[in-house]
Amino acid sequence: MNPTLLAMIAVVIGEAATALQAPTSAKMMTAAGSPVNAAFVRCQAGDAAKSRRTAPCRVSWFSR
Repeated sequence: MNPTLLAMIAVVIGEAATALQAPTSAKMMTAAGSPVNAAFVRCQAGDAAKSRRTAPCRVSWFSR
């Protein structure tokens, strides 16, 4: 695949994710009751997603 095309696709996906962030945060703020609670939930969800994705790598790394 052409590296320029791949970079353009990555930029479009990143911009789409950025555009979806504000409405998602607004809905979460309404559900959580305050912007601070919404930010806390968002950070916790991100940390949980990252830890799930990286846990198998750490386990295989320590088993060497």
